[in-house]
Amino acid sequence: MSLALARIAAAHRSGGTPGTTYFDAVMADAPTAFWRLNESGGTVAVNAANASNNGTVQGGTLLGQTGLPGDQGGGAFAFNSVGDRVTYPSGAITGSSFTLEAWINTTHTGARKNIVGAGDPRATNNGVALYVGSDNCLHCDLSNVAGPNSGVAVCNGAWRLCHVAFTGGTAQLYVDGAAAGSAVAMSPAIANMGASIAYNVSAYPFQFVGRICNVAIYNQALSAARIAARYAQGAAP
Repeated sequence: MSLALARIAAAHRSGGTPGTTYFDAVMADAPTAFWRLNESGGTVAVNAANASNNGTVQGGTLLGQTGLPGDQGGGAFAFNSVGDRVTYPSGAITGSSFTLEAWINTTHTGARKNIVGAGDPRATNNGVALYVGSDNCLHCDLSNVAGPNSGVAVCNGAWRLCHVAFTGGTAQLYVDGAAAGSAVAMSPAIANMGASIAYNVSAYPFQFVGRICNVAIYNQALSAARIAARYAQGAAP
């Protein structure tokens, strides 16, 4: 199947219309994984970019929640209690240049909340996490290695777009389409492993409380222009 036909098929599976939707804009950047989190029931979070890497809904995660204003056919999952999460198998990150992307909506403050992570969070440099810190700002770190702090608070009950882009040995955070905080030198060694959305590991759950939607992973560092465009499209009514 050609790439164009594959995108059309994926769009119909996930409620998107090629050429017109937020879905199509994400797919144009060739994600290795794209979980819209727009399902209304069941235990499968469809990966629109790779059907062999679907997520598994666990805990008391609430499906069928209200999502982005600019996402036609979209939705969101709500996470409220320890153990609420979506886990996914290996293969989302395979190189040292990559981008993590997610929309979040939370009013929960004062505690670390993992948004999305990949790799092994127990081994130094082998896991990466995009998360909201106890200061209510967007952060990123590698396992046992502190990373950048955006300095931008994101727990205001509005939809906020969160990115971290790794390239050339540095990590740069973006909030709502704009670079935030300083790039930090980091050397990830993310093996071909899975991880989770809204959760870390049982010993240190770092449970996210709130809604998440449109989680994507790219095996490239998205440009500042593409990240800004993503925010403009997703936030538009």
